Amino acid sequence: MSARIEITNWQQVLDSFGKTEKEFELAVEYAIGVTGFAVEAQARKNASGRPGPNVRTGNLRRSIITGAVKKGFADSYEVEVSATMVYARAVELGHPRWKPGVKYPYLGPAARGLSDNGTLSRVFSNAVASRLKG
Repeated sequence: MSARIEITNWQQVLDSFGKTEKEFELAVEYAIGVTGFAVEAQARKNASGRPGPNVRTGNLRRSIITGAVKKGFADSYEVEVSATMVYARAVELGHPRWKPGVKYPYLGPAARGLSDNGTLSRVFSNAVASRLKG
């Protein structure tokens, strides 16, 4: 899943905060990372037992990580939230050896849920604002 925020009135935004373009870019980069951590936290909650998979060791939960923020083309930023356990994909999407339809999505619903209820937008906005104030 990916989300896109486009700023079309760049100069007005910079003027309203009284910051340089570089300061604003650093604030956005920071906010993208904070947003990734919010998705990570929700995914860990989703992977914590019922209605999800039984938790035997907690390894899946501990393997959910937020990567470094990367700057892409045209001033875009991205952060990857993923699970590193070998069975993480099988839990999320199901496994051919399991009964048909058996799967326990935890990562996708975390990102979609936080996006749909507006939490990601609030986290992003608050992180940008706090970085520019401080």
